[in-house]
Amino acid sequence: MAQLSDETLEYLRDWLAWVERGAPQNVPYDRCQGLCANVCLYTAEPKTKRDIKDSLAGAFGMTYPFGVAEYRKRLRASTQHLDPKRLAWMRSVLEEAEGRV
Repeated sequence: MAQLSDETLEYLRDWLAWVERGAPQNVPYDRCQGLCANVCLYTAEPKTKRDIKDSLAGAFGMTYPFGVAEYRKRLRASTQHLDPKRLAWMRSVLEEAEGRV
C-alpha cells in the first residue's frame, strides 16, 4: 500500500473519530460523500485539499475502491460512513501508520 502523507493520516483519524461519535450530518462531514469529497469539509486550504486527495488517489489506485455500486447505494442512503470495506481499510491504514511511528 502506498504510504500516506501525515496530513492524510490526520484527516483519516479525524474522519474516523467523527464516525465513532455517531457521524452527525455536516458536523463536519457529509454522510452521503466518500473520503475524497469530504476533504473539502476538512480544510479550506487548496494545497492541503489537493495533497490529501492526491495521497488518497495514490493509495486507492482507482476511483471507487470500495465498489461503484456500493458507493452509489450508500450515496442515496447517506451511509458512506457505515461501509464496512471503507471502515476496514481506514482502520488498517491507521494501524499500519501507528506501527511505523
